[in-house]
Amino acid sequence: MKKTNTPSLQIKLALDAGLKKTWLQLKQEYQALDKASIIRLALNNLAKQSTTKEYKEYLDNSLDEILKEIESREVGMTEEEFFAWWNKNKPFTK
Repeated sequence: MKKTNTPSLQIKLALDAGLKKTWLQLKQEYQALDKASIIRLALNNLAKQSTTKEYKEYLDNSLDEILKEIESREVGMTEEEFFAWWNKNKPFTK
């Protein structure tokens, strides 16, 4: 048997009543797909949902809160000190 270096994701789920019902519905709707393809499709759909307006608003609000917290700290570099440090230490790319 030849080993491949392809990374894989293995998930083990207990089929409770709700998950079993959902799985049966997905199997019926996507009869042409195997298990891995159905899972891949579901994960892709979840990823697409993560770009919805509500999720973006959540991220924006979270980022605002983080920035406010950082700005309210009295320790650490000022913005000007950070830019000076960054310009001195930034990696050079070709």
